[in-house]
Amino acid sequence: MTSSNISTYQSSDTATTMALSAEHIIKALQSPVILLSPDGQVLNINNKAQALVGGPVTHLADVFMLSNQKQTLQTLYSRVLASTAAIPCKLVHARTNDIYTAVISSIRSNPDSRRPDAILLQFDTRLHGVTSKIMQLNQSIHEQAAIMRKLRNEGLHDTLTGLKNRRYVQSVLEMECRLATRHKSLACCALLDIDHFKSVNDTHGHNRGDDLLKALGRFLLSERRSSDIVGRWGGEEFVLYFHDTDIDQCFTLCDEIRQKINEGALSLEPPINCTVSIGITQLDSGDTLSELINRADCALYEAKESGRNKVCSARIEN
Repeated sequence: MTSSNISTYQSSDTATTMALSAEHIIKALQSPVILLSPDGQVLNINNKAQALVGGPVTHLADVFMLSNQKQTLQTLYSRVLASTAAIPCKLVHARTNDIYTAVISSIRSNPDSRRPDAILLQFDTRLHGVTSKIMQLNQSIHEQAAIMRKLRNEGLHDTLTGLKNRRYVQSVLEMECRLATRHKSLACCALLDIDHFKSVNDTHGHNRGDDLLKALGRFLLSERRSSDIVGRWGGEEFVLYFHDTDIDQCFTLCDEIRQKINEGALSLEPPINCTVSIGITQLDSGDTLSELINRADCALYEAKESGRNKVCSARIEN
């Protein structure tokens, strides 16, 4: 129903309008139409509208809500009763989630009424199929985007600890090595390994072993500086990369981490006694990531072989 159609019913200047009752309006219109009281109670409904809503209905809010959730139906009723213009709206069917385009306007349910005392709701079913398809398409796009975000996040992170995974860390550190060499800046790398992790699994079970890995991951994230990179390298082994840090500074940082873990800093209930061994090395000019990691791995091996629960460094040979 257009605004001009509605004004014909509202005008008090013609005898024709005065003669029209709400019943006549409902029957005269070919589209689905519902006549409402000012509070949304259904006063009259034609067959097409009844088929659309799915059967008898006593209150519009029982079947529909506005697609714009910031506005309520009652607010819409107040607006239309205070206006002489038709107001377009979109209604969502509560059961099917279908969206319908409609026009709502104020009328006099009784020809003798001097002020609007009822609301006429007319559905435009021509747009219903298009609107529903658009909404379905939007929903599908949102679902696909959520799946892509999940896959992208899983592709960058270790699913158990939440740390960056080896593939991500490896690609970032390869770039960091090139940049540090180009700008002649300091950097160090550390490999950290949980001592006797197999015995943790054997004694406490694999679930508790997983809990230990997660707790260590959280701890390393909390201890790192904003410029440092932390990731899970594989199994019970973690990698740390320190920007603008020489080998002595790196040793101090890593030994603090080792001591805190030895003193029970990991948040585990009930606690598990845990120590770590750490191998560190400083980036040498022209180092590839493979060379850097191999030196850190040799230092880690030395820490394991010499008693564990310690930090060993692989110095650069001049």
